[in-house]
Amino acid sequence: MKSSTKFSALALLLALSSGVSYSDSPTEGSPIPILEDQILVTQATIPPGIAHTVLGPVQVARGAGYDKVESLYPILAVRAKALGANAVVETRGGHRVRAFSWAAPYVSGIAVKIEDPKQRSEMPGLYY
Repeated sequence: MKSSTKFSALALLLALSSGVSYSDSPTEGSPIPILEDQILVTQATIPPGIAHTVLGPVQVARGAGYDKVESLYPILAVRAKALGANAVVETRGGHRVRAFSWAAPYVSGIAVKIEDPKQRSEMPGLYY
């Protein structure tokens, strides 16, 4: 087997095993419908007066790679959804040294269930 073929096979294997999926970005100016089953991911805290239930902490860390912290938001949203949440608040993240990376990303937040969908849609953040 040629070395370029070995490299291509290795690159494909690494890409498939990364476990991170990306969503397409909308074109500028296009409306983004917020679906009821989407999870809000925000760095903000819940403003006073918004009825919610705290379900617990959620976190995601990569063992290798140099992706942006935001690349882990979809996985964080899936973990929060499994708890019954419709939002992750106080999201924080960064990079740290791991076994196979000098700067592997990690992210954490608090999974919550916000009772009023209208109030949730008025909060800043991204939906996954």
